[in-house]
Amino acid sequence: MFDSSKFLSLGITNVSIVLHSLNRNFLFGIFLYFIKSISSYVNKTKRFLLTPLVFQINLFIFAETNNCIFMKVRELVDKLGLKVLSGENGLDREIDGCYVSDLLSDVMGNADAGNVWITLQTHKNVMAVASLKEMACVILVKNLTANEDTLSQSNEEEIPILQTSMETFEVTGKVYGLLNGLV
Repeated sequence: MFDSSKFLSLGITNVSIVLHSLNRNFLFGIFLYFIKSISSYVNKTKRFLLTPLVFQINLFIFAETNNCIFMKVRELVDKLGLKVLSGENGLDREIDGCYVSDLLSDVMGNADAGNVWITLQTHKNVMAVASLKEMACVILVKNLTANEDTLSQSNEEEIPILQTSMETFEVTGKVYGLLNGLV
């Protein structure tokens, strides 16, 4: 367990922490514990009333998908040359993983919020599932285009629907490479 009082008792006033974690909740828990420990120490000792305490926290968060690097949907569009079909207002959504499936029930049961969803499904239920799971975006493969109802719902939900000429295998590999810092 991290004991912040060891840093504070040494009189260190500028602490830089680099945290590597397997998921955000764990990382956030460590951060809250750290802040709570500092608050408790300051309240007990009154030591830092006159000494400024500056924290620089660099969070390099790695998701469950093998050290995932977070990026915005807009960056993914630029790096892969994807076409934005709808949901332009959601291009600043943060991506923290990827899920590949054409079976809606599979996506509902296993995808995580913030995932890119790669599929060949184009009907309106795609947006219902994407919204329910709070997906970052949907990528349609093989130049498939969603129908007007689906595109309209994408705009309402602000979840981008993107298009690529690539096959599922190819685009999945490229997304994996980008999210894992391999490209």
